[in-house]
Amino acid sequence: MRLNDLLSAIPMLDRNIEQAAEQHRAMVRAILSGDDDAARRATEDHLAATAALLRGFLAYPPAANSGMP
Repeated sequence: MRLNDLLSAIPMLDRNIEQAAEQHRAMVRAILSGDDDAARRATEDHLAATAALLRGFLAYPPAANSGMP
């Protein structure tokens, strides 16, 4: 399975989108301010949160992921 396939498996819930958007804003703020350490931390936080979301979502059987009873 490719990374894009995994990322596409994440449900498009408003809270997921807003959390990712805030993480992206934190990365951009750090980069624009020239704070390498903050940019690295923000990126690592975003990647860790995305990985946790994927692990949680993929831990369920496929029928549970499809929204079908």
